[in-house]
Amino acid sequence: METRTAEMQNVFSGLAIKDCKDIHPYLVSLLTEKLGLEYFTKVQAETLPLVLAGKDVLIKTQTGSGKSLALLLPLVQQLQAVQPPLSRSSGTQALVLCPTHELAEQSHSLLQQLLRPFVRIVSGQLVGGVKRKSQKASLRRGLNILVATPRRLLDHLERSSRLHLGSGIRMLIIDEADRLAELGFERDVRRIVEAVCACGRRPQTLLCSATLTDGAEGLAGLALSQPSCVSEEAALPASVQHFVLAAPTRMRLRALLSALRPALAAGHKAALFLPTQASVDFHHGLLSALLSDSVPLCRLHGNLAHADRIRAFREFASRGGSGLLVTTDVSARGLDLSRLSWVIQGPGEPQLYCHRAGRTARLGRPGRCLLLLDSAETERRTSKVSAGRRVRTGGAAVDRLSEFASGI
Repeated sequence: METRTAEMQNVFSGLAIKDCKDIHPYLVSLLTEKLGLEYFTKVQAETLPLVLAGKDVLIKTQTGSGKSLALLLPLVQQLQAVQPPLSRSSGTQALVLCPTHELAEQSHSLLQQLLRPFVRIVSGQLVGGVKRKSQKASLRRGLNILVATPRRLLDHLERSSRLHLGSGIRMLIIDEADRLAELGFERDVRRIVEAVCACGRRPQTLLCSATLTDGAEGLAGLALSQPSCVSEEAALPASVQHFVLAAPTRMRLRALLSALRPALAAGHKAALFLPTQASVDFHHGLLSALLSDSVPLCRLHGNLAHADRIRAFREFASRGGSGLLVTTDVSARGLDLSRLSWVIQGPGEPQLYCHRAGRTARLGRPGRCLLLLDSAETERRTSKVSAGRRVRTGGAAVDRLSEFASGI
């Protein structure tokens, strides 16, 4: 309990939401009564006044720090205060760029919650995998806020006469800028920024990046003007416990099952990260046959149809009991997989390990991360896991795994 309290203190500020005078009373009520929030996180408390003062902001924070609300809350606050009040006919006022369908879905879902008191402000999504015709119909009716992936947005800019980015854009939000660059969207984002600024008026811009890679720094230099910086040390929350399970290659599946079964039997949610789409499909089919039928299994990767991806994400994120998500790194950045107790992954770069592990222990909650290694890799890899506990296969290993699985 003391550890939990200390971690909460590291994440949350002393600013109670009910005492905040900078946001509309309807937003205060929604955050406290509907979303059950009591205090702003440190990132939110630092970002909010900067954005409301009209500054460009660069946000670099650790995982689970509440950055989505830090980006979207001041956006809604500013748009609801516009006079005369906004409506569909006001056109597009804000643009939110996300690297993946799932992050766009999550951001749009939060945005819709924040917009409930302000029914005249309308938001929509432009992502791949959805028929352009339905998206064009939404654009014709009018959307004040667009949440989009870069290439689908560019596609509409080139093909739809109803979408114009220019003097009407008040705010541009670039989420997970480093991931956008990693996925090859850097040139696309540059084209979008240039289109937004083509009229000579730069919108207020917020850029969030977990790491300041060369690509992220390039996008920041292009999009931001004299930005204020909100920065936290890029570290995993202290409430994440780290474990290493070493097994010979021929025993890898048995080792994986020895980790999964006690955790799922205890009612916990787990995410298994795998390196390729083919590996996700293979393990999903195999685990569906080997695990109990009572354990819901979801799979998620970039080659699935958009509807299947969003359905899997919504189903897993909304589950309150046990469940297993088998996924690629499409789920490793920015997503809030609610109440996720376990992250299981294989070897990889330390930065990638941190992004995956960061899906658990959100906002000060406890979580556990298990690194599966081949026995020959153990000595080389275990030094990359802080506070790790080494667990070997065999009867004793299963007993110890059962102990810490039931301990969450």
